[in-house]
Amino acid sequence: MVGALAGGAAAAVGGVALAGSSADKPPNPPEKRKEVPPPVIIDPPPNPPDPPVPPVIPPPSAEHGPKIDCRVNPDPPEGPSPLAVTFNMCGTTDPDGDPIRYSFDFGDGATSQGECRAKHTYSYPPGPASALATICARDGTRGHDACCQYTVKVRNACAKDERPPTVSVDVPVTDITTDDPVVVNARASDNVHVTAVEFIATQYYGPDIPLGIVRNPPYTVQWRKPPCGSYQVKAIAHDACGNAASSSESVGVYVHPQRCTCGGDTQPPSVRLASPPSTDPVTLHADATDDTGIARVEFFVNVGGKSTSIGDGKALGKGAYELPYSFECPLDTTFTATAHDVCGKSSESNVVEFVYSCSSDRPAGGGGGSVVQLSSDLRVVNGRGLVLLNGRAALSAAKGMTGGVPMPVVRGDNLVEALVAEGKGGGTWRFELSGEAVAGSLLVEAGDVVQVAGRAIVFRLAGKPGERVAFRFKATP
Repeated sequence: MVGALAGGAAAAVGGVALAGSSADKPPNPPEKRKEVPPPVIIDPPPNPPDPPVPPVIPPPSAEHGPKIDCRVNPDPPEGPSPLAVTFNMCGTTDPDGDPIRYSFDFGDGATSQGECRAKHTYSYPPGPASALATICARDGTRGHDACCQYTVKVRNACAKDERPPTVSVDVPVTDITTDDPVVVNARASDNVHVTAVEFIATQYYGPDIPLGIVRNPPYTVQWRKPPCGSYQVKAIAHDACGNAASSSESVGVYVHPQRCTCGGDTQPPSVRLASPPSTDPVTLHADATDDTGIARVEFFVNVGGKSTSIGDGKALGKGAYELPYSFECPLDTTFTATAHDVCGKSSESNVVEFVYSCSSDRPAGGGGGSVVQLSSDLRVVNGRGLVLLNGRAALSAAKGMTGGVPMPVVRGDNLVEALVAEGKGGGTWRFELSGEAVAGSLLVEAGDVVQVAGRAIVFRLAGKPGERVAFRFKATP
Protein backbone atom coordinates (compact mmCIF):
# COMPACT_ATOMS: atom_id res chain seq x y z
CA MET A 1 0.00 0.00 0.00
CA VAL A 2 2.94 2.34 0.73
CA GLY A 3 4.34 1.56 -2.58
CA ALA A 4 1.21 2.43 -4.21
CA LEU A 5 0.97 5.73 -2.53
CA ALA A 6 4.54 6.55 -3.29
CA GLY A 7 3.92 5.86 -6.82
CA GLY A 8 0.96 8.00 -6.70
CA ALA A 9 2.84 10.83 -5.18
CA ALA A 10 5.54 10.62 -7.63
CA ALA A 11 3.05 10.78 -10.35
CA ALA A 12 1.58 13.82 -8.82
CA VAL A 13 4.88 15.53 -8.43
CA GLY A 14 5.64 14.75 -11.94
CA GLY A 15 2.49 16.21 -12.97
CA VAL A 16 3.17 19.47 -11.27
CA ALA A 17 6.54 19.83 -12.79
CA LEU A 18 5.13 19.43 -16.20
CA ALA A 19 2.65 22.04 -15.53
CA GLY A 20 5.18 24.50 -14.27
CA SER A 21 7.32 24.15 -17.35
CA SER A 22 4.46 24.90 -19.68
CA ALA A 23 3.68 28.08 -17.92
CA ASP A 24 7.07 29.50 -18.68
CA LYS A 25 6.36 29.45 -22.44
CA PRO A 26 4.20 32.05 -24.09
CA PRO A 27 0.95 30.72 -25.17
CA ASN A 28 0.50 29.81 -28.70
CA PRO A 29 -1.60 32.24 -30.64
CA PRO A 30 -4.99 30.97 -31.50
CA GLU A 31 -5.18 29.22 -34.71
CA LYS A 32 -6.59 31.36 -37.43
CA ARG A 33 -9.69 29.72 -38.91
CA LYS A 34 -9.62 29.27 -42.54
CA GLU A 35 -12.51 31.12 -44.02
CA VAL A 36 -14.70 29.01 -46.31
CA PRO A 37 -16.40 30.97 -49.05
CA PRO A 38 -20.17 30.68 -49.16
CA PRO A 39 -21.45 28.15 -51.57
CA VAL A 40 -22.35 29.42 -54.97
CA ILE A 41 -25.87 28.31 -55.99
CA ILE A 42 -26.09 27.66 -59.67
CA ASP A 43 -29.57 27.23 -61.27
CA PRO A 44 -30.02 24.11 -63.36
CA PRO A 45 -29.83 24.71 -67.07
CA PRO A 46 -33.24 25.31 -68.76
CA ASN A 47 -34.89 22.63 -70.94
CA PRO A 48 -33.82 22.72 -74.52
CA PRO A 49 -36.39 24.49 -76.84
CA ASP A 50 -38.83 22.40 -78.83
CA PRO A 51 -37.69 21.63 -82.32
CA PRO A 52 -39.55 23.65 -85.01
CA VAL A 53 -42.81 22.03 -86.27
CA PRO A 54 -42.87 21.59 -90.03
CA PRO A 55 -45.93 23.10 -91.80
CA VAL A 56 -48.84 20.70 -92.51
CA ILE A 57 -49.13 20.10 -96.22
CA PRO A 58 -52.60 18.72 -97.16
CA PRO A 59 -52.53 15.53 -99.17
CA PRO A 60 -53.63 15.54 -102.77
CA SER A 61 -57.47 15.74 -103.35
CA ALA A 62 -59.18 12.46 -102.52
CA GLU A 63 -62.75 13.27 -103.90
CA HIS A 64 -64.54 10.48 -105.68
CA GLY A 65 -67.58 10.25 -107.87
CA PRO A 66 -70.83 8.58 -106.80
CA LYS A 67 -70.85 4.88 -106.12
CA ILE A 68 -73.76 3.91 -108.34
CA ASP A 69 -76.27 1.15 -107.55
CA CYS A 70 -78.38 0.29 -110.59
CA ARG A 71 -81.46 -1.92 -110.61
CA VAL A 72 -84.13 -2.62 -113.23
CA ASN A 73 -87.53 -4.31 -113.14
CA PRO A 74 -88.20 -6.54 -114.99
CA ASP A 75 -84.67 -7.87 -115.11
CA PRO A 76 -83.76 -8.29 -117.90
CA PRO A 77 -86.03 -5.55 -119.34
CA GLU A 78 -87.77 -7.66 -121.96
CA GLY A 79 -91.42 -8.43 -122.72
CA PRO A 80 -94.46 -7.83 -124.93
CA SER A 81 -95.66 -4.34 -125.81
CA PRO A 82 -96.57 -2.25 -123.92
CA LEU A 83 -93.62 -2.98 -121.62
CA ALA A 84 -93.41 -0.99 -118.37
CA VAL A 85 -89.84 -0.83 -117.04
CA THR A 86 -88.76 0.67 -113.69
CA PHE A 87 -85.17 1.98 -113.39
CA ASN A 88 -83.88 2.41 -109.83
CA MET A 89 -80.70 4.16 -108.59
CA CYS A 90 -81.91 4.86 -105.05
CA GLY A 91 -79.11 2.77 -103.50
CA THR A 92 -76.43 5.10 -104.92
CA THR A 93 -74.05 6.80 -102.43
CA ASP A 94 -71.31 9.45 -102.66
CA PRO A 95 -68.12 8.91 -100.59
CA ASP A 96 -67.71 12.67 -100.11
CA GLY A 97 -71.32 13.26 -99.12
CA ASP A 98 -71.96 15.42 -102.16
CA PRO A 99 -75.56 15.72 -103.39
CA ILE A 100 -76.41 13.36 -106.22
CA ARG A 101 -78.35 14.18 -109.36
CA TYR A 102 -80.05 11.51 -111.44
CA SER A 103 -80.87 11.40 -115.15
CA PHE A 104 -82.60 8.84 -117.36
CA ASP A 105 -82.37 8.46 -121.13
CA PHE A 106 -84.85 5.74 -122.03
CA GLY A 107 -83.44 5.23 -125.50
CA ASP A 108 -86.67 5.86 -127.41
CA GLY A 109 -86.50 9.65 -127.38
CA ALA A 110 -87.95 10.10 -123.89
CA THR A 111 -85.92 11.38 -120.92
CA SER A 112 -86.39 12.14 -117.24
CA GLN A 113 -84.40 13.58 -114.36
CA GLY A 114 -84.74 14.49 -110.71
CA GLU A 115 -85.87 11.46 -108.72
CA CYS A 116 -83.71 8.39 -108.15
CA ARG A 117 -86.42 6.12 -109.62
CA ALA A 118 -88.25 6.38 -112.95
CA LYS A 119 -90.85 4.24 -114.72
CA HIS A 120 -91.24 4.24 -118.48
CA THR A 121 -93.54 2.33 -120.83
CA TYR A 122 -92.22 1.12 -124.17
CA SER A 123 -94.75 0.55 -126.95
CA TYR A 124 -94.21 -1.36 -130.15
CA PRO A 125 -95.59 -0.31 -132.51
CA PRO A 126 -95.01 2.63 -132.95
CA GLY A 127 -91.81 2.55 -130.85
CA PRO A 128 -88.64 0.58 -131.69
CA ALA A 129 -88.29 -3.15 -131.09
CA SER A 130 -85.27 -2.46 -128.84
CA ALA A 131 -83.83 0.57 -127.09
CA LEU A 132 -80.57 1.32 -125.23
CA ALA A 133 -81.45 2.96 -121.93
CA THR A 134 -78.75 4.94 -120.11
CA ILE A 135 -79.17 6.00 -116.48
CA CYS A 136 -76.58 8.17 -114.69
CA ALA A 137 -75.77 9.57 -111.22
CA ARG A 138 -73.66 12.76 -110.89
CA ASP A 139 -72.34 14.79 -107.95
CA GLY A 140 -71.73 18.02 -109.82
CA THR A 141 -67.95 17.56 -110.30
CA ARG A 142 -66.77 17.30 -113.83
CA GLY A 143 -65.85 13.76 -114.68
CA HIS A 144 -67.73 12.30 -111.72
CA ASP A 145 -70.41 10.56 -113.78
CA ALA A 146 -71.45 7.01 -113.00
CA CYS A 147 -73.78 5.35 -115.51
CA CYS A 148 -75.45 2.03 -116.29
CA GLN A 149 -76.88 0.87 -119.60
CA TYR A 150 -79.65 -1.61 -120.37
CA THR A 151 -80.89 -3.00 -123.67
CA VAL A 152 -84.69 -2.98 -123.56
CA LYS A 153 -86.34 -5.48 -125.90
CA VAL A 154 -90.02 -5.05 -126.76
CA ARG A 155 -92.01 -7.70 -128.61
CA ASN A 156 -94.87 -6.79 -130.92
CA ALA A 157 -97.82 -8.28 -129.06
CA CYS A 158 -100.29 -6.97 -131.63
CA ALA A 159 -99.06 -9.00 -134.59
CA LYS A 160 -101.73 -11.65 -134.12
CA ASP A 161 -104.03 -10.02 -131.58
CA GLU A 162 -107.59 -9.83 -132.81
CA ARG A 163 -109.21 -10.34 -129.44
CA PRO A 164 -110.98 -7.21 -128.12
CA PRO A 165 -110.92 -6.35 -124.43
CA THR A 166 -113.78 -7.20 -122.10
CA VAL A 167 -115.53 -4.50 -120.07
CA SER A 168 -118.50 -4.17 -117.75
CA VAL A 169 -120.07 -1.06 -116.24
CA ASP A 170 -121.68 -0.43 -112.87
CA VAL A 171 -123.56 2.57 -111.45
CA PRO A 172 -124.12 2.19 -107.69
CA VAL A 173 -126.92 4.80 -107.58
CA THR A 174 -129.23 4.99 -110.61
CA ASP A 175 -132.18 6.95 -109.19
CA ILE A 176 -130.73 10.46 -108.92
CA THR A 177 -132.57 12.89 -106.67
CA THR A 178 -129.67 14.87 -105.10
CA ASP A 179 -126.86 17.12 -106.27
CA ASP A 180 -124.23 14.45 -105.61
CA PRO A 181 -122.23 13.38 -108.67
CA VAL A 182 -123.20 10.15 -110.37
CA VAL A 183 -120.40 7.62 -109.84
CA VAL A 184 -119.77 5.28 -112.79
CA ASN A 185 -117.38 2.32 -112.43
CA ALA A 186 -116.04 -0.11 -115.02
CA ARG A 187 -113.99 -3.29 -115.04
CA ALA A 188 -111.82 -3.97 -118.07
CA SER A 189 -109.26 -6.62 -119.01
CA ASP A 190 -107.33 -7.61 -122.12
CA ASN A 191 -104.81 -10.26 -123.13
CA VAL A 192 -102.36 -7.50 -124.16
CA HIS A 193 -103.08 -4.29 -122.27
CA VAL A 194 -106.04 -1.99 -121.67
CA THR A 195 -105.02 1.52 -122.69
CA ALA A 196 -108.24 3.41 -121.95
CA VAL A 197 -111.86 3.06 -120.86
CA GLU A 198 -114.36 5.52 -122.29
CA PHE A 199 -117.63 6.32 -120.51
CA ILE A 200 -120.74 7.47 -122.42
CA ALA A 201 -124.28 8.36 -121.38
CA THR A 202 -126.83 7.78 -124.14
CA GLN A 203 -130.12 9.64 -124.21
CA TYR A 204 -133.01 7.74 -125.64
CA TYR A 205 -133.88 10.80 -127.68
CA GLY A 206 -130.79 12.91 -128.13
CA PRO A 207 -127.04 12.88 -128.72
CA ASP A 208 -124.57 10.88 -126.64
CA ILE A 209 -122.89 12.61 -123.69
CA PRO A 210 -119.18 11.75 -123.15
CA LEU A 211 -118.48 11.37 -119.43
CA GLY A 212 -114.72 10.97 -119.58
CA ILE A 213 -111.79 8.71 -120.48
CA VAL A 214 -109.72 6.87 -117.85
CA ARG A 215 -106.37 5.40 -118.87
CA ASN A 216 -105.35 3.57 -115.69
CA PRO A 217 -107.29 1.52 -113.16
CA PRO A 218 -109.40 2.00 -111.19
CA TYR A 219 -111.69 2.93 -114.08
CA THR A 220 -114.08 5.40 -112.44
CA VAL A 221 -115.64 8.72 -113.45
CA GLN A 222 -117.93 11.14 -111.65
CA TRP A 223 -120.72 12.65 -113.71
CA ARG A 224 -121.37 16.05 -112.18
CA LYS A 225 -124.62 17.97 -112.63
CA PRO A 226 -126.25 15.65 -115.19
CA PRO A 227 -129.25 17.09 -117.02
CA CYS A 228 -132.60 15.72 -115.98
CA GLY A 229 -133.94 12.78 -117.91
CA SER A 230 -133.30 9.10 -118.64
CA TYR A 231 -129.95 7.77 -119.79
CA GLN A 232 -128.22 4.52 -120.64
CA VAL A 233 -124.62 4.53 -119.37
CA LYS A 234 -122.07 2.29 -121.08
CA ALA A 235 -118.30 1.81 -121.16
CA ILE A 236 -115.98 1.20 -124.11
CA ALA A 237 -112.58 -0.41 -123.50
CA HIS A 238 -109.61 0.09 -125.85
CA ASP A 239 -106.49 -2.09 -125.94
CA ALA A 240 -102.91 -1.41 -127.04
CA CYS A 241 -103.49 -3.08 -130.40
CA GLY A 242 -106.38 -0.87 -131.48
CA ASN A 243 -109.18 -3.27 -130.56
CA ALA A 244 -112.23 -1.92 -128.73
CA ALA A 245 -115.40 -3.33 -127.21
CA SER A 246 -118.48 -1.93 -125.45
CA SER A 247 -119.98 -3.25 -122.27
CA SER A 248 -122.46 -5.99 -123.11
CA GLU A 249 -125.07 -4.35 -120.89
CA SER A 250 -125.70 -0.68 -120.23
CA VAL A 251 -127.07 0.70 -116.98
CA GLY A 252 -130.16 2.89 -116.87
CA VAL A 253 -129.89 6.15 -114.93
CA TYR A 254 -132.87 8.38 -114.21
CA VAL A 255 -132.22 11.97 -113.09
CA HIS A 256 -135.39 13.32 -111.49
CA PRO A 257 -136.71 16.76 -112.52
CA GLN A 258 -136.53 18.00 -108.94
CA ARG A 259 -132.79 17.37 -109.11
CA CYS A 260 -132.51 20.21 -111.65
CA THR A 261 -132.45 23.83 -110.67
CA CYS A 262 -136.09 24.49 -111.45
CA GLY A 263 -136.88 26.80 -108.55
CA GLY A 264 -136.79 29.92 -110.69
CA ASP A 265 -138.31 28.40 -113.79
CA THR A 266 -141.62 30.10 -114.52
CA GLN A 267 -141.75 29.96 -118.31
CA PRO A 268 -142.91 26.95 -120.33
CA PRO A 269 -140.96 25.99 -123.44
CA SER A 270 -141.83 27.31 -126.86
CA VAL A 271 -142.22 25.05 -129.88
CA ARG A 272 -143.10 25.57 -133.54
CA LEU A 273 -144.04 22.83 -135.99
CA ALA A 274 -143.06 23.31 -139.61
CA SER A 275 -145.48 22.55 -142.46
CA PRO A 276 -144.62 19.01 -143.59
CA PRO A 277 -143.90 18.12 -147.21
CA SER A 278 -146.50 16.08 -149.06
CA THR A 279 -144.61 12.79 -149.01
CA ASP A 280 -145.15 9.26 -147.72
CA PRO A 281 -143.68 8.67 -145.23
CA VAL A 282 -143.76 12.26 -144.06
CA THR A 283 -141.03 13.75 -141.84
CA LEU A 284 -142.32 16.06 -139.14
CA HIS A 285 -139.97 18.82 -138.00
CA ALA A 286 -140.26 21.01 -134.88
CA ASP A 287 -138.01 23.62 -133.25
CA ALA A 288 -138.18 24.01 -129.46
CA THR A 289 -136.43 26.30 -126.96
CA ASP A 290 -136.48 26.70 -123.18
CA ASP A 291 -134.41 28.50 -120.55
CA THR A 292 -133.82 25.31 -118.55
CA GLY A 293 -133.55 22.85 -121.42
CA ILE A 294 -135.80 20.70 -123.58
CA ALA A 295 -136.32 17.15 -122.35
CA ARG A 296 -138.29 15.89 -125.38
CA VAL A 297 -140.69 16.86 -128.15
CA GLU A 298 -143.71 14.64 -128.73
CA PHE A 299 -145.63 14.59 -132.04
CA PHE A 300 -149.37 14.00 -132.44
CA VAL A 301 -151.70 13.20 -135.33
CA ASN A 302 -155.40 13.98 -135.41
CA VAL A 303 -157.35 10.80 -136.20
CA GLY A 304 -161.14 10.98 -136.13
CA GLY A 305 -161.07 14.20 -134.13
CA LYS A 306 -158.76 12.68 -131.50
CA SER A 307 -155.15 13.74 -131.02
CA THR A 308 -153.01 10.59 -130.81
CA SER A 309 -149.31 10.44 -129.96
CA ILE A 310 -147.11 9.02 -132.70
CA GLY A 311 -143.82 9.25 -130.82
CA ASP A 312 -141.03 11.49 -129.58
CA GLY A 313 -138.84 13.18 -132.11
CA LYS A 314 -135.12 12.61 -132.52
CA ALA A 315 -132.96 15.49 -131.28
CA LEU A 316 -130.86 16.91 -134.12
CA GLY A 317 -129.17 19.61 -132.06
CA LYS A 318 -129.82 23.33 -131.58
CA GLY A 319 -133.42 22.65 -130.58
CA ALA A 320 -134.43 20.78 -133.74
CA TYR A 321 -136.47 17.56 -133.55
CA GLU A 322 -137.70 15.25 -136.31
CA LEU A 323 -139.95 12.22 -136.55
CA PRO A 324 -140.84 10.19 -139.66
CA TYR A 325 -144.45 9.03 -139.91
CA SER A 326 -145.90 6.39 -142.19
CA PHE A 327 -149.61 6.39 -142.94
CA GLU A 328 -152.31 4.80 -145.01
CA CYS A 329 -152.96 6.52 -148.28
CA PRO A 330 -154.91 8.79 -148.69
CA LEU A 331 -154.58 10.97 -145.61
CA ASP A 332 -156.16 14.31 -144.71
CA THR A 333 -155.29 15.27 -141.14
CA THR A 334 -153.48 17.73 -138.87
CA PHE A 335 -150.32 17.40 -136.79
CA THR A 336 -149.18 19.08 -133.57
CA ALA A 337 -146.14 18.85 -131.33
CA THR A 338 -145.72 19.26 -127.58
CA ALA A 339 -142.41 20.35 -126.05
CA HIS A 340 -141.50 19.24 -122.51
CA ASP A 341 -138.74 20.99 -120.56
CA VAL A 342 -136.50 19.44 -117.91
CA CYS A 343 -138.55 21.00 -115.11
CA GLY A 344 -141.79 19.35 -116.11
CA LYS A 345 -143.39 22.27 -117.96
CA SER A 346 -144.81 21.78 -121.45
CA SER A 347 -146.48 23.69 -124.25
CA GLU A 348 -148.20 22.80 -127.49
CA SER A 349 -147.18 23.93 -130.94
CA ASN A 350 -149.19 25.42 -133.74
CA VAL A 351 -151.44 23.10 -135.79
CA VAL A 352 -150.32 22.17 -139.30
CA GLU A 353 -152.51 20.58 -141.93
CA PHE A 354 -151.45 17.63 -144.07
CA VAL A 355 -153.17 16.30 -147.19
CA TYR A 356 -151.84 13.43 -149.25
CA SER A 357 -153.69 11.91 -152.18
CA CYS A 358 -152.72 8.55 -153.60
CA SER A 359 -150.57 8.86 -156.70
CA SER A 360 -151.03 6.69 -159.74
CA ASP A 361 -147.94 4.64 -158.94
CA ARG A 362 -149.17 3.87 -155.42
CA PRO A 363 -152.63 2.30 -155.18
CA ALA A 364 -154.77 2.89 -152.13
CA GLY A 365 -154.01 0.65 -149.20
CA GLY A 366 -150.31 1.50 -148.85
CA GLY A 367 -148.81 0.36 -152.14
CA GLY A 368 -150.48 -3.02 -152.22
CA GLY A 369 -149.86 -3.57 -148.48
CA SER A 370 -152.21 -4.11 -145.57
CA VAL A 371 -153.50 -2.00 -142.69
CA VAL A 372 -153.54 -2.94 -139.01
CA GLN A 373 -154.37 -1.18 -135.77
CA LEU A 374 -151.75 -1.59 -133.03
CA SER A 375 -152.46 -0.80 -129.37
CA SER A 376 -150.13 -0.90 -126.38
CA ASP A 377 -150.89 -1.31 -122.67
CA LEU A 378 -147.78 -0.52 -120.57
CA ARG A 379 -148.11 -1.45 -116.88
CA VAL A 380 -144.93 -0.09 -115.26
CA VAL A 381 -144.67 2.66 -112.63
CA ASN A 382 -143.69 5.92 -114.39
CA GLY A 383 -143.51 3.86 -117.55
CA ARG A 384 -142.80 5.37 -120.95
CA GLY A 385 -141.59 3.74 -124.13
CA LEU A 386 -141.46 3.71 -127.90
CA VAL A 387 -143.05 1.20 -130.27
CA LEU A 388 -141.63 0.70 -133.76
CA LEU A 389 -143.34 -1.07 -136.62
CA ASN A 390 -141.00 -2.42 -139.28
CA GLY A 391 -138.24 -0.10 -138.05
CA ARG A 392 -140.37 3.07 -138.01
CA ALA A 393 -141.72 4.88 -134.97
CA ALA A 394 -145.34 3.90 -134.57
CA LEU A 395 -146.40 4.76 -131.00
CA SER A 396 -145.11 6.73 -128.06
CA ALA A 397 -146.34 4.59 -125.21
CA ALA A 398 -147.08 5.90 -121.74
CA LYS A 399 -148.45 4.02 -118.76
CA GLY A 400 -151.83 2.58 -119.70
CA MET A 401 -153.50 2.02 -123.05
CA THR A 402 -152.12 3.78 -126.13
CA GLY A 403 -152.66 3.39 -129.84
CA GLY A 404 -155.38 2.01 -132.04
CA VAL A 405 -154.16 4.11 -134.98
CA PRO A 406 -154.43 2.54 -138.47
CA MET A 407 -150.96 1.76 -139.83
CA PRO A 408 -149.82 0.39 -143.17
CA VAL A 409 -147.87 -2.85 -143.07
CA VAL A 410 -146.46 -5.21 -145.65
CA ARG A 411 -148.15 -8.38 -146.74
CA GLY A 412 -146.57 -11.30 -144.97
CA ASP A 413 -144.05 -10.90 -142.17
CA ASN A 414 -143.94 -7.70 -140.04
CA LEU A 415 -141.84 -6.78 -136.98
CA VAL A 416 -142.97 -4.90 -133.86
CA GLU A 417 -140.24 -3.66 -131.50
CA ALA A 418 -140.80 -1.88 -128.18
CA LEU A 419 -138.20 -0.14 -126.00
CA VAL A 420 -138.62 1.00 -122.41
CA ALA A 421 -137.55 4.64 -122.06
CA GLU A 422 -138.44 5.14 -118.40
CA GLY A 423 -139.77 2.98 -115.63
CA LYS A 424 -139.48 1.98 -112.00
CA GLY A 425 -139.86 -1.62 -111.00
CA GLY A 426 -141.26 -4.58 -112.86
CA GLY A 427 -144.51 -4.88 -114.77
CA THR A 428 -146.02 -6.03 -118.06
CA TRP A 429 -146.45 -4.73 -121.59
CA ARG A 430 -149.40 -5.96 -123.63
CA PHE A 431 -149.85 -5.49 -127.38
CA GLU A 432 -152.95 -6.17 -129.43
CA LEU A 433 -153.43 -6.12 -133.18
CA SER A 434 -156.59 -5.71 -135.20
CA GLY A 435 -157.44 -5.15 -138.84
CA GLU A 436 -155.60 -7.35 -141.31
CA ALA A 437 -153.23 -8.99 -138.79
CA VAL A 438 -153.48 -12.79 -139.01
CA ALA A 439 -154.67 -14.32 -135.72
CA GLY A 440 -152.26 -16.94 -134.35
CA SER A 441 -149.31 -15.64 -136.40
CA LEU A 442 -147.52 -13.87 -133.52
CA LEU A 443 -143.98 -15.14 -132.88
CA VAL A 444 -141.70 -13.91 -130.08
CA GLU A 445 -138.51 -12.25 -131.27
CA ALA A 446 -137.12 -10.94 -127.95
CA GLY A 447 -138.26 -10.58 -124.34
CA ASP A 448 -139.82 -12.62 -121.57
CA VAL A 449 -143.26 -13.56 -122.93
CA VAL A 450 -146.09 -14.33 -120.52
CA GLN A 451 -148.99 -15.04 -122.88
CA VAL A 452 -149.73 -15.27 -126.60
CA ALA A 453 -153.37 -15.58 -127.65
CA GLY A 454 -154.91 -14.83 -131.02
CA ARG A 455 -153.71 -11.35 -131.96
CA ALA A 456 -152.52 -10.32 -128.45
CA ILE A 457 -149.20 -10.86 -126.69
CA VAL A 458 -148.02 -9.99 -123.15
CA PHE A 459 -144.39 -9.54 -122.01
CA ARG A 460 -143.01 -9.44 -118.47
CA LEU A 461 -140.72 -6.43 -117.85
CA ALA A 462 -137.97 -5.64 -115.37
CA GLY A 463 -138.80 -1.97 -115.93
CA LYS A 464 -135.23 -0.92 -116.76
CA PRO A 465 -134.68 1.84 -119.33
CA GLY A 466 -133.41 0.34 -122.57
CA GLU A 467 -135.22 -2.98 -122.10
CA ARG A 468 -136.41 -4.38 -125.47
CA VAL A 469 -139.19 -6.74 -126.46
CA ALA A 470 -140.13 -7.73 -129.99
CA PHE A 471 -142.49 -9.99 -131.92
CA ARG A 472 -143.47 -10.75 -135.51
CA PHE A 473 -146.87 -11.17 -137.13
CA LYS A 474 -148.27 -11.75 -140.56
CA ALA A 475 -150.75 -9.56 -142.41
CA THR A 476 -153.09 -10.33 -145.29
CA PRO A 477 -154.33 -7.86 -147.93
